[in-house]
Amino acid sequence: MTPGHRRQHVEADMENYENDESNGFRPGDEGPDIATVALSDAEVAAAAHDRQTALARLQSLLEIGTQGEIAAARVELAFHALDVADKDSAIELLREADKFAYAQTGKDIADLLLEIAAGWREVDHVMCARRLYQRVVDLLTVVREGDGRRGRSVAVPRDPRERFLLAFASFQLGTLASSLKRDDRPYFTAAHEQGDDNVAPFAALMLARKEEGTGGRPAKQERLLWEARGYGHPIASPQAAFELARMLAARGQREVSLKLLVEVRDRGGQEPLRLRAEKGIAELSQTEDATTWSDAPVAAAPPASPFEEPGQRKVIIVGAGRGGQYLYDSLWRVPALRHRYDVLGFVDDFHYDAVPGTGKPVLGGLDDLAKTLVVKQPHAVWMAMPTVSPARKKVVAQACAAAGVPLKTLPVSHELVTENSLTAQLRDVRPDDVLGDHPIELDPTAAEWLRARRLLIVGCGTIGLEVARRAADAGAEWITVVDRNDQSLTRFENEMLAREYRRTSRHHGSSVDGRLIVQLAADEGCDAIVYAASGWMTAGHQRTRRDRVLRGMSELVRGLSTLERLERFVWVSHSGVALPTTPERGLEAIAEAFVMRSGSEDDSYTRCAVRVPSVYTSGESIIATLEQQASLGTPLRIPTHPSMFRFIHSYRAAELVLRAADLATTRETLAVTAGEQVSLRHLAELILELRGQEAGEDLHIEEVEDLMVGDTPLPAGAPTGVEGLVTLGVSPEDPTLAGQVKALVGRNADAAVALARQLYEAAARQDVPATL
Repeated sequence: MTPGHRRQHVEADMENYENDESNGFRPGDEGPDIATVALSDAEVAAAAHDRQTALARLQSLLEIGTQGEIAAARVELAFHALDVADKDSAIELLREADKFAYAQTGKDIADLLLEIAAGWREVDHVMCARRLYQRVVDLLTVVREGDGRRGRSVAVPRDPRERFLLAFASFQLGTLASSLKRDDRPYFTAAHEQGDDNVAPFAALMLARKEEGTGGRPAKQERLLWEARGYGHPIASPQAAFELARMLAARGQREVSLKLLVEVRDRGGQEPLRLRAEKGIAELSQTEDATTWSDAPVAAAPPASPFEEPGQRKVIIVGAGRGGQYLYDSLWRVPALRHRYDVLGFVDDFHYDAVPGTGKPVLGGLDDLAKTLVVKQPHAVWMAMPTVSPARKKVVAQACAAAGVPLKTLPVSHELVTENSLTAQLRDVRPDDVLGDHPIELDPTAAEWLRARRLLIVGCGTIGLEVARRAADAGAEWITVVDRNDQSLTRFENEMLAREYRRTSRHHGSSVDGRLIVQLAADEGCDAIVYAASGWMTAGHQRTRRDRVLRGMSELVRGLSTLERLERFVWVSHSGVALPTTPERGLEAIAEAFVMRSGSEDDSYTRCAVRVPSVYTSGESIIATLEQQASLGTPLRIPTHPSMFRFIHSYRAAELVLRAADLATTRETLAVTAGEQVSLRHLAELILELRGQEAGEDLHIEEVEDLMVGDTPLPAGAPTGVEGLVTLGVSPEDPTLAGQVKALVGRNADAAVALARQLYEAAARQDVPATL
């Protein structure tokens, strides 16, 4: 709240209180908050350069205010101390305010954190400021699953004030990163994605300059400048228009550049910029036979007609069914969004005179979308077809990519939270959204066996989060997760809160810490454990980490039998354990075998293993690697063999894991046969296509001989009665396995691979394919 604003609110409250005859200031009435009045008086006095009054008000506030108000007063006093060059006193005041504010967890502390951060920047304590800006981002960020390129997807807060604070803090982190010579692009991108009218144009301007400064793509730079100009911000937009004019003039687009310069001269808020615009107009006016407006090349995907008045951003919604209607209603209910976006109409194969409940027309069918984009020139397209086949979604994605129009989509049906704003749930289109021919129909009964049970999930990544969603929907009594990744834990918490499921606990810890897992299961009284952790398999090449994994698995197996309430333990493996030919696969295969085959035969709980192919949205799949390469602008590297790879959707994989856990007997191993065989070259081309790029022109796709990206054959096993799931049999107990695993500690990776191969061959001789 800026100086004077708080005072205006307090004065309005006082006037309303005094004019209410029913109050009458009877004894016992508290009236307005005296501390709030004192703080606002101090801010108003400071703005009026009345230093004496401001200091007096702030000093009185230190005696009567709450802890939060005292912290705010200390920040104001720190700025007054800086005015008289008393830097030491300012630092001490900021330190005391920082100590209180940083320990708070509510979102309402964000304003104070930003004020303290500004103080730290004034005294040149850059890292302190950076810490507080990051704290604001952590408090306000809503993280969701679904962006393999960055490992997370950040949703736009529904509250406009929170959206501004998050964007502002992200932008400040970007400026600090620039000053420290670090990568600032992710921070400016995060600020830009919030879409706040005050911050987004500056973020777009900074990103455009990054494209120019690093020799990036001119088309992207131009698109960002058009967008920054379109916001109509009094400072950032004229600057963007000027830089755009300079760019287009260098390309020979004289008329376009001239109009932009005239716009800057007439509406630019800063005198130096207007003078530079006038100089540019004079120079262009002297140029003869320049490219005319009608002959000028079309700007690379500008968000709209370049010279229309700044205002609402044009949007087309694809899908006029319930999803599209609910999305429009979600937009209309928020005045800030309603003011910012203008829905031109809908695109749908079912034609209406007007879409019910919206009054907006259907502009054409999906196959006509390319023409519609040319005619209407929208800033963005929103796809609201959660239940439509991937093949139809691909038609939309291809049309938008070809036209250079940004495309957002609603998640698939089971990920949607209908109680929340749908506009906040829009996300980028992923490859898994457009691969396949038929939509996946989910089985809502897969997790029914978890009803009224307490569940522990080890590893809240792609599959772990999906299991948590299903368990919450099925009515689990309590869900506990343990993960060493704070982003995964935050994503889990946000997902559960969005579903209004609050019977959860989360713990930061390693998935290979067997003692921790057993202790948590005992403390929470868990009936079931789903071990869905990933990432530790890379320890296959590092002896210290590999030894830690082996010890952790030993502690886990020993501890499971001590859990009195435990009914089921489910181990989730990658299907690659069937061919343990690399250190990673060997280590995971040994861990699976050890968990399944060690221990006594009279276990009081059921333990089973489920092998799952690569998941589309996993941060460890080749898809994530290719998307990262595309985002960095490097060639996309794919292996020469195998040319085809099997992928499965995370929600389908979680469903089959839960089905397997329900029907398995102890020491039984099951394998998922569901999923699609996808050409890796087609996948790489699709990733480029979704970005509006083309293989061979923007980026190359390279086939690499020694690139180890292994797939496994489709597992052959007995049917289970569940489509997409087969059983590989029951593993016999092996009392010698514990000693063999213990002997691996301290040895090299080849020993782990050799043991894995030995176990695999022994299982083959005994005709027990489930072991490895």
